[in-house]
Amino acid sequence: MQPVCPCEASHSIRMMSMGRRLVLGVALLTVGWGLPALPQAAPSAKREQPPVRKSDPVPRSTPAENKEYSSSRETIIDLTPPGGDPGKSESAGDVTEFTPYDPHKAEKDVEVGDYYFKRKNYGAAISRYRSALVYKPNDAGATFRLARALEVIGELEESRRLFEAYLKILPEGEFAAAARSSLEKLKAQETSALDPRPATSPPAETPPSKRSPQP
Repeated sequence: MQPVCPCEASHSIRMMSMGRRLVLGVALLTVGWGLPALPQAAPSAKREQPPVRKSDPVPRSTPAENKEYSSSRETIIDLTPPGGDPGKSESAGDVTEFTPYDPHKAEKDVEVGDYYFKRKNYGAAISRYRSALVYKPNDAGATFRLARALEVIGELEESRRLFEAYLKILPEGEFAAAARSSLEKLKAQETSALDPRPATSPPAETPPSKRSPQP
C-alpha cells in the first residue's frame, strides 16, 4: 500500500467541499424556481389635503353623507298643551301660566267674598269670587254670588250670563229660585230700557152726574 501525500489529501478534501456546496446551490435554485412569486404591495399614494384656513367654517356632515345619523333629529315633538284644560290660562305671547286646581283655596275666597259682600264692599267681594272661579272653575256657589254682586253694582249683562250659567250647573240647586227671580227682573229691565216711553193707563171713567129732578 502506497503512502498518501498530505498535499493530495487536502486537495481532495477541498474538492469534496466544493462539490457539496455546488449540489446545495443547485438544490436551492431548483426550489426557488418552483415557488410562485409573492405579490408585493404597491406603495399607497398619499393624498394631498388642501390647507385649512382658520376663517373657514367647520364642515358638517349631512344626513346623506353620514348614514349613521340619529333619526331623532328628524322627529319634531309637539309640545303644545291640549286645549280645554281648566288648570291653565294663556297669557300674552307664547308664555303659558299654569293655575293649580285648588278647591280649598276657592272655598276660602268665597268665605272672604261673603264677608266683604255683607259689608257692602262689592268691589272686594267680586274680586274674591272671581279668584274662587280661577281655582275651581264652574263652581255653582261662586258663580251665583258673583252674579248677585254684579247685579248690585249695575253690571247687568254679565250678571245675567252668570245667573244662566248657575242654572245650567244646578237647575234645582239651593239658589235656583233666586237666580230665576233675578233673571226675570233683569229681562224686565232690559225690556223697559228698549221702550223708554212710560206706560200710560186708560183714563178713568167719570161716573154719570145725578140728574136733577124735574119740576
